[in-house]
Amino acid sequence: MQERPSHGTDRIQRLPVRLLAVCFWLLVWELASLSLHSDLLLVSPLQAVLRLLELMREPAFYRAVAGSFSRIGAGFLGGLLTGTVLAVAAARFRPVRELLAPAVLTIKSIPVASFVILVLIWFTSRRLSTVISFLMVMPTIYTGVLEGALQIDRQLEEMADVHRIPYARRLRYLRAPQIYPYLLSSCRLAIGLAWKSGIAAEVIGLPSGTIGERLQQAKIYLNTPDLFAWTMAILLLSFLTEKVFLALLRLLFGQLTRMPVQPAESAMSPETKKDAGILPAPSLRLSSLYKTYGDTVALDSLSAEAPAGVVSCVMGPSGAGKTTLLRLIAGLEQPDSGTITRLPEAASAAPLSMVFQEDRLVEDLSVLSNLRLTSPSLTEERASQALRSMDLPGELLHRPVRTLSGGMKRRVSLLRALLTDSRLLLLDEPFTGLDDRTREIVLHGLPALAEDRTVLLVTHDPADAAALHAPVISL
Repeated sequence: MQERPSHGTDRIQRLPVRLLAVCFWLLVWELASLSLHSDLLLVSPLQAVLRLLELMREPAFYRAVAGSFSRIGAGFLGGLLTGTVLAVAAARFRPVRELLAPAVLTIKSIPVASFVILVLIWFTSRRLSTVISFLMVMPTIYTGVLEGALQIDRQLEEMADVHRIPYARRLRYLRAPQIYPYLLSSCRLAIGLAWKSGIAAEVIGLPSGTIGERLQQAKIYLNTPDLFAWTMAILLLSFLTEKVFLALLRLLFGQLTRMPVQPAESAMSPETKKDAGILPAPSLRLSSLYKTYGDTVALDSLSAEAPAGVVSCVMGPSGAGKTTLLRLIAGLEQPDSGTITRLPEAASAAPLSMVFQEDRLVEDLSVLSNLRLTSPSLTEERASQALRSMDLPGELLHRPVRTLSGGMKRRVSLLRALLTDSRLLLLDEPFTGLDDRTREIVLHGLPALAEDRTVLLVTHDPADAAALHAPVISL
């Protein structure tokens, strides 16, 4: 398998190209300065750097930087927090989204100068850059996070429903990784907007002890070297702020999505504890199941039984309703008529696990974290043994799922269901994408991992049923 390059390696590979681009534009700046022959109109890059170094030896430089950074930073953090909270609420509740849409659009459309004048009327100039930065950042963060929240993978949500993953774990390990890229790109854009709009507000409001005040002084006295030096300082501050903040955000995200093993006592739900100690594997009784999608009949009066504690194969031609049957048993859909009964009656409360036709893994989480989504008490040792039983090296545990091949992902998806505490296991074409050798290994190891659970396995291949000595439910 060819491993995808990491984001860090990709950035390192692009570094020489970016340095060449920077050198090119510095050369253009130098040539433009030489052609004008006037420091009043345009200073050279070297002059701007030397003047910046001179300014950096003055205490007033750091007071101005601190004054602007504190005001603009407060506006950015306020906009980040407010935009994120509002976006999460808007994604969850459509009326909130409809209510906020005109306000966000208005804030994004009104010119910065209009906001500056209004804020100067309502507040003092000392708060101007904070308010303006907030107004520029909040809709940017809101729009990005909302887009990410609305793009949540519904297939992953179904997987979480089947495996009864609690809401807090879903939010932290399923939804946060999907929203994170949108938040990251929004923050990258918002930081630049905060500095540009905040400094512009300071130039107009002239709060004392800020970069905007120093820029205005350079303009009044036609001090072009100072103007370029302070502009260069703003660019450096914006660049450093972006790099440091995004690094902290990545660190925080890494900590947030790090999934430690939980003690078995606290990880198991009351139903699972009862299941582990008392409940046997259920048998399934399907009575006159009828299910349609529009004018298409998926299941037509299906009646069958799956014995307890063994593997049963569900077979039939494409379109016969095999996947529909598993979705009905899993509770993801309801039949138009007919019943699905688990026997004994107490077994109806027992949890189930499922392998879907798609892998339904969280791509940015590690293999181990994906396994612990449904098995919080899973130890590394147990997970490593399970990987090896599927002909996967234990070293894969801490690799992001996105770096795996399709066959590897399929086996991880199968292991996630097999390692879950459940008494009923639904497998929808679990061998898709596996070569013949790997398929034989997985088939051989399946009974041991399934233990004494009731298993329904959807397959097109009669050889699978023969290899597992499984009774067949024909559709």
